[in-house]
This record gives sequence, structure tokens and C-alpha cells, in this order.
Amino acid sequence: MSKLSAIRTIVFISLFLFNAKEGLYNGLESIAFANNVDSNMEISPTDQRHLEHAIGYLELGMLDDALRELDETDLSLQNSEVGLKLRIQIFMASKNWEDALALGRKLCKEHPCDDEAYIHTAFCLHELTRTREAKETLLSGPTSLQQKALFHYNLGCYHAQLGELDEAIECVKRAIKMDKSYYQIALDDPDLTSISDRI
Repeated sequence: MSKLSAIRTIVFISLFLFNAKEGLYNGLESIAFANNVDSNMEISPTDQRHLEHAIGYLELGMLDDALRELDETDLSLQNSEVGLKLRIQIFMASKNWEDALALGRKLCKEHPCDDEAYIHTAFCLHELTRTREAKETLLSGPTSLQQKALFHYNLGCYHAQLGELDEAIECVKRAIKMDKSYYQIALDDPDLTSISDRI
């Protein structure tokens, strides 16, 4: 057995940030989920291999295979932050919003300082047309979220869909200021049609 910390520099999971205009994954950045996991957690070479395969299948869009590989890992790994995040990613890629939402809420409860937990949970609520809850969930997250352009962008989308246009414009402009790539995304985003001429 090897410590999970020993594979931190080896196993990377793409943190796919949802493109709000299409609900499709957009590989904007990569992080090692293991960075946030208990360093005392042990992982066997077999589980490490299944984890790597699950990540690869997810990136290829082979979602059933990704789930199968994740299900082959030890239950302690499946229920860890790494396992929960990966399963959420797979469910979201499958547009299985209800199951992704349930796991997202679990992750928020168990890891209240995890930014991505709130981003993903809110996005699932929005996709389920529960946008007011999505906004409230996003705003209930850790203050570190406010350092992310995606937080402001998604919040802007939720404001826009709720008819809170001034707030939407302010949030989207803040996101664009932090990351200029959001400008074109915003222009094409159906969630932002009501403010596209004011961005």
C-alpha cells in the first residue's frame, strides 16, 4: 500500500468547469484533487490504476466506463473527496443532475471550505430550473469563491435568469475583468441574452 500523498504529483484530475452556455465540460484548468485529501489515506496500486483509468475515460467522454472504473476502487476512496468529486464530474457530464446534486450537497456538508463543491452543486440546481436555490447555494460558499471568475460568471447567469439584470451585469463584468475569455462566452450564453448588449 502507498500513501495517497505519494501520488499527488502523478494523478491529476481535470477540473472541468462547466461552460454555462452549453452545459458541456471545458478543460480550463487542472488540479490534483489529492491535494485536498487526507494525506494519511492509503491507496493500493490497483485502486490507483482504476482511478487513473476513470479519469481517462471521463476525459474521453466514455462515462459508463469511467463509473465502472471508479466503482472498482475501495469504498474508502469512493467516499473520499477525490472519489466524490470524480463521481460528481461523471454525473454532470452525463447530465444526471439529480445524482450529481445529491453528491454535491454531501461534499458541501463534509468539506464546507471546498470551492468546487458549491460551484457544482449550484450549477446542478440551475440545470434543474431551481435557479434561486442555485444562487443561494453559491452565495453560501466560502469567501475564497469570490477570487474565482467562474463564481462571478455563474452568479451573473443566475441573476439574469431571475430578472435581476443590474446585478447580473455587475457580476459578469467582474468575471470578464478577472478572465477575459468569459467575454465571448457571455456573448453566446443563452442565460445572458437579456443583458448581452450591455456587457
